[in-house]
Amino acid sequence: MLVSWRLRDNARHPLCYSKTNPLINITEIESSLKDLVKVPFDADSFIFRFLEIYDAPKATVTKLRQGTSGQSPVLG
Repeated sequence: MLVSWRLRDNARHPLCYSKTNPLINITEIESSLKDLVKVPFDADSFIFRFLEIYDAPKATVTKLRQGTSGQSPVLG
């Protein structure tokens, strides 16, 4: 369950603010999270769907899905 809070004028909570969507509706987030946990757990896609719910940049999610970003050339 998400805890609701009141936002003062121009106040931005880090979990409900993003560059692409200045103020994400907390009820939309809650609804999406409820839908996410209702489906059978899929370890391969859960984190990406979670990031999308919080409006993470699409480029970031794509890079993470591909798994090519930030890899060290040294094995080990």
